[in-house]
Amino acid sequence: MTGVLPTLNIGGGVVALGPTPASVFSDQSPRFWEIRGDGSQLSIEPPVVQIDGASVRCEVGNLAVIGSPHRTRNGSLETVLIGSVVDVPGLFLRTVLRTDERSPVVRFRYEIESGRRHRLTKRGGVDDVRFCSIDRPGTASLTEVRISDFVRLGHTFMPVERRVDPKDVPALSPLHGPILVGEEGDVSWLLAYEHGSSGGDTYCGFAAATQNGISIQGVKGTYLDGQALFESVPYRTPWLHAAIVPGSVNEVAAAFRAFLLDVQSENLESRVPQIFYNTWNFQEREHYWFDRPYTKNLDESRVLAELEVAASMGINTYVIDTGWYAATGDWRPSPDRFPNGIRPVQDRAQALGMRLGLWFDPTAAAVSSDALAEHRKDVVTWLGAEQLPRPIWETEDSHRMCLASDGWRHSSRISSGRTTSGASPTSSWMPSVSTAATVRCITMATIAIPPRSVLHGSRS
Repeated sequence: MTGVLPTLNIGGGVVALGPTPASVFSDQSPRFWEIRGDGSQLSIEPPVVQIDGASVRCEVGNLAVIGSPHRTRNGSLETVLIGSVVDVPGLFLRTVLRTDERSPVVRFRYEIESGRRHRLTKRGGVDDVRFCSIDRPGTASLTEVRISDFVRLGHTFMPVERRVDPKDVPALSPLHGPILVGEEGDVSWLLAYEHGSSGGDTYCGFAAATQNGISIQGVKGTYLDGQALFESVPYRTPWLHAAIVPGSVNEVAAAFRAFLLDVQSENLESRVPQIFYNTWNFQEREHYWFDRPYTKNLDESRVLAELEVAASMGINTYVIDTGWYAATGDWRPSPDRFPNGIRPVQDRAQALGMRLGLWFDPTAAAVSSDALAEHRKDVVTWLGAEQLPRPIWETEDSHRMCLASDGWRHSSRISSGRTTSGASPTSSWMPSVSTAATVRCITMATIAIPPRSVLHGSRS
């Protein structure tokens, strides 16, 4: 597809949009816009959302390009279009479209705004929004890619691919995703969305739209019941992805992985693959499989031995999870488990070319900690009363501390490193590949310790 200039249809006129893949828009077609390339096309239908108690299909008239297309920091071309929603006076649909010569994947989102008093609504508290849909009667098979399913064998959240018969989609809806691929002989299409959720806790998903159609829809928490629509504060959908690629699901996977690495984000440093190992997987296996304490076998000797193995596997960052510290709040190394402090571990990690990470919980301060003594006023209360302290992963009982307080600054003194978060998925769909690569970051934090930083009690 490289080198094909996309076009935009507006009332019979043709306007150049930018680089491949070709994207054709129309205010005269129910398909709204389509991706064209290599003799195939993928038609995208407009969003459908409940407004003022009625389901509104956002078909537009008077479609126009806003300003001139411009290059983003990562080199993609962004084009913004706006049109008036035909059936609702004063309602407008804005389309933000990003295309790139390096990828067949189009990244896009919609913004719904109004100059009048219109509101998003729900029936029975249930989200009623379809971000986009396609109609593909020729789809022979579907592949759903879930990137955060809990897999008991590895005792961690991992990517999972599963085949789905298209005729089963109505019964299985919503499919969690966030990636869905359909194969049609010599071409395959992709739909995906950018929205966080894990372990089947579905906020967005794929559902049957028509007899042969697939949509990306909101499931829960994607908007507020009664949310006002203003020009200054529009409703924005999640970023969505669409592509049509010659070949099978394998060719789509390769194209999508390259898109994630090179095109999706404007922050290119975040696209550099990093492979993490976190001791939490070992600690949870100890606890659930062998009924041992989480911290029983976590100590300096084991960590130093694991560093050697981690380096041989190409791991970039080794994270020590809970148990390295004596008590929360002050975050000093445990004299029992790490009698020499964290410095020997950090020095060995650095010698092996790895970063060291330490888990900590900035909302916890142990009963005996200096942090609690100095910031007692920042203890979380309920109806004006302090709650009883509780153990933090088999260490001393701790109080919950308010993040919006001086107590947070006390905890943040433990390290000057940059924050690392997320998981390194293990599939051809994602940039990082290693079955050992996981980082545990729930409501806690993991901070990477830079070389020779002060390690008097920090968690990377």
